[in-house]
Amino acid sequence: MLSSKNESPIFKNIPNSLNIFFQDFFTFIKKLFFDKKNRIKLRLVYISAKFTLMLSSHYKKVLLLLKSVIFNYHGLDEHEQKILKETAEKMNATEELQWVNEFILQDDLSAFDRARGFFNTVIAEFTKEQRLEIIRQIWEANRSKGYVSEIEAASLLKIAKDWGVQSDFITYVRNSHNST
Repeated sequence: MLSSKNESPIFKNIPNSLNIFFQDFFTFIKKLFFDKKNRIKLRLVYISAKFTLMLSSHYKKVLLLLKSVIFNYHGLDEHEQKILKETAEKMNATEELQWVNEFILQDDLSAFDRARGFFNTVIAEFTKEQRLEIIRQIWEANRSKGYVSEIEAASLLKIAKDWGVQSDFITYVRNSHNST
């Protein structure tokens, strides 16, 4: 019945050409997942795919909008503008930065509350790790200015609570504070 030792019973009712294809395919999959060199390649592909996912338009908008809203609490100074521009350039997000600027210009006094509304419509697309990473990046950008005001910290805590990462964010802040 089975024509070779390597042939599995699941292939016995499949025409010979398909049988060969499936055997080759399963051999390829076996090598891909179980060969040590290929596992390293798969990890790199996974990391690359994860990085690409992070750079969706919504991700860019969320990151830049939150950063901009936090920076705008005390007026957007030159250093903060530079940080926003550099962030947008690194992520190839000049269109998203333009969208963020227009969003804030609509009504800068209500920008934070409107931003929270926007975040609530798109945040489900992001993993917990991505949400926490966005908030960490904003925290670190604020720290790079040399200070984090009480209102900036409180606003980030509100967002972290909205996004379900408040305790992780607090732990991160405590650990980063203790390491400096």
